[in-house]
Amino acid sequence: MGHDVLVAGFVNVETQVRVEAFPIPYEKSRFVFHGVADNLSGVALNVSAALKRLGHSVALATLIGDDLAGGIVESELRRMELVSEPGFRKDPAVATARTVVLSAANGADSMFTDLKHHQEYTWPDELVRSLVRGAPLVHATNINWGLQFARAGREAGCVVATDVHAISSLDDPYNSRFLQVADIVFFSAEKLAVSLDDFVEELFRRYPARLVVVGLGAEGAFVRERGGLPIRLPATPLRPIVSATGCGDAMAAAFLSCHLRGFPPEESLRRAQLFAGWKIGELGGSRGHLTRARLDEIADQRP
Repeated sequence: MGHDVLVAGFVNVETQVRVEAFPIPYEKSRFVFHGVADNLSGVALNVSAALKRLGHSVALATLIGDDLAGGIVESELRRMELVSEPGFRKDPAVATARTVVLSAANGADSMFTDLKHHQEYTWPDELVRSLVRGAPLVHATNINWGLQFARAGREAGCVVATDVHAISSLDDPYNSRFLQVADIVFFSAEKLAVSLDDFVEELFRRYPARLVVVGLGAEGAFVRERGGLPIRLPATPLRPIVSATGCGDAMAAAFLSCHLRGFPPEESLRRAQLFAGWKIGELGGSRGHLTRARLDEIADQRP
């Protein structure tokens, strides 16, 4: 279908609310002037917007309802030129996903996501197969129906990437389905109860992944190639922290971009950290992305 990457996952309307700090003391009413903002978000959009900004041709497979939020999503996706028929699916039987994010001044976030009907939804199999056909890389988010795209991508011989987020166990029956078909795995280390090195070693032993990329929050990020040594790189914030929401998605998108361009894993991660380090200075999960030219310029200027 002529695109570099197919991204499959939900898109939602995201309401960002600025708070002073956590925990939030109870008050019946607060005035937060210029502290409430609405954007589109969701992993699929965050990754798609970043990849498009980095110069890639992106097909977004997503689902919305025929409701008020769905109208906002459709309008904004068309403005962003991220509506690619027939991957853009509007179904009156579902409601559009919504998210509210509370963001503190230190970058800490608390997110409330309502997936509506997405976890029970099934895409037509032939449509899924037609969408993955010809895509060198399929990035399937770990919503239930994302598994349809991950499996179809693997059957079609595509490189399959997925993000299982804050996974805590390789025995997790939900995320293990995605691990069984993914070539590139992203996740966050925040909930691991064992050492990261041991966890990744076991992941390689049990699943087919050839690359594992792990977000370590303020401590940076980790990458390991199958048969290679683990590599850790520090976080590289390039702007004052505004919100961490979407930074993991930005890092994943930039890593995939650099991987598609032929960079080795360590350099892909270094550039991905710079990309996320710029994004952290802007509110909104799908906003604040560098262009490829600007990312390359910054990367070439730094040791």
